[in-house]
Amino acid sequence: MEADHIHALIERVIKKQPTMKICTPWDWQQLIRSTGATVFEMQLDDFKNFEALYSGTGSPLIQKKQTVDKESFLLSSAV
Repeated sequence: MEADHIHALIERVIKKQPTMKICTPWDWQQLIRSTGATVFEMQLDDFKNFEALYSGTGSPLIQKKQTVDKESFLLSSAV
């Protein structure tokens, strides 16, 4: 797989440069770029908010179950 290949390249670079210190995400970017891999810098706008899918009683990802008395309850609220 491509991801395994890139991880192997990163490990090789780290072994060749044992004195390199990685302290920030920028350091990781530079290390990965040195392998020839493409680095995508994500911004805050790139992350999506999926809270509406799992919060509230009408949301599509909430699994509703029934008690033995046929009363509905949410699995997310079960203790």
